[in-house]
Amino acid sequence: MPIKVGRTPYLSSEPMYFDMDKRGIEVEELPPSEMAAAIADGRLQGGLVPLVDTFGLDDGLRTVSGFCVATISQTVSVKLHAKTPIEELGGSNIAVPEEAPTAVKLLQVLLEVKHGVKPAAYV
Repeated sequence: MPIKVGRTPYLSSEPMYFDMDKRGIEVEELPPSEMAAAIADGRLQGGLVPLVDTFGLDDGLRTVSGFCVATISQTVSVKLHAKTPIEELGGSNIAVPEEAPTAVKLLQVLLEVKHGVKPAAYV
């Protein structure tokens, strides 16, 4: 049975999938938000899992060393846009992309810890 891994549809992750087809590895494209569940239920044997989703995975899984998507400067891949000053966003609903759970958690931490802002909900 061939190994099957999840592929995230982002340019930043493309180097991870180089030559997999030639090595007999099957690839299934999934958004990051679905990767951990697909690994947990056995549909996939591996994939790039958002950091916040790794905490709920089975202890039988391990991080493959030497692989990650990282930067030493800002990525500017997720931005918060608002007509209201950031200090006044408390009690507001904040729209977030469901396919980027780590970005959503980072936004939550930055708003609450750095700015003292607690939105009503992330939707």
